[in-house]
Amino acid sequence: MSPKSGARVSSSSFASPASACFSSSPPVADRDPFVARPGYFHLAARLLVFLTAISLSAAAAARITCCEIDGRRTCGSPPPSECLGKAKRVIDPSGEATDVKAPLTGAERAAKKAEEARLAAQKELQKEQERFDRMLLDRFASVDDIEFARQRAVSEIEQKAATAKILLEAALERKKKLDVELDFHKDKPAPESLQKQHEVLLREIAGYQSSIDGKDADVKAVNKRFEENKRRFSEINSGRVISPAAAPKADGMDEIVEGSGSSAGKSEKADKAG
Repeated sequence: MSPKSGARVSSSSFASPASACFSSSPPVADRDPFVARPGYFHLAARLLVFLTAISLSAAAAARITCCEIDGRRTCGSPPPSECLGKAKRVIDPSGEATDVKAPLTGAERAAKKAEEARLAAQKELQKEQERFDRMLLDRFASVDDIEFARQRAVSEIEQKAATAKILLEAALERKKKLDVELDFHKDKPAPESLQKQHEVLLREIAGYQSSIDGKDADVKAVNKRFEENKRRFSEINSGRVISPAAAPKADGMDEIVEGSGSSAGKSEKADKAG
């Protein structure tokens, strides 16, 4: 159908396909391919992974691994199977060598664990020693204070033993009387109350005798402990002295010595002198 006469016709209506190809405004798909081609991202990602794998493979192939097999050096890229589980040296493309240790054996792992436990125990002992040293310096001002505390501790032991001896003699006298009553009932069972008294008395006698018998051992232990305290006190003061004012007190260390500390020891010596 021909256009009506007199009608205005746009020239673009008769544009040929060729002229459309040379248009100054390309189609949307040509201007921005990501809009019309969503699969482009997937393709680009796959290409990137492929190129990365190639580069990593080339780098790995360029590394040389060497190890000792029966006294003979064996090298290869990729690493020889004989090098598995052995110490090896890896040389990168730049020529830099890195030594890789062999995995520990079961015996080596056990030895390492035992050594770690030993070091941990040693560290804990060191901490305890430091706490003891702080308490020693905080409690005593001099070796004379330690000696005074030793004498007082020994005196207390001897007093307890003397008291136990007196009580033992009294208990033995009561036992004699009780034995007379028990002999009276030797032909028939003694009353239960009398038997209980006898059992209690025997335990008392054993306790008093133990205190007396253990006096010498207790005195020996006290003397040994205080001599060790003197030695340690002198060692600390001959080297690095920990200031009692600056050092914190160790918890649970209040019973490191028997008797008074430095201030109490001095006051008691003053009382004796007066």
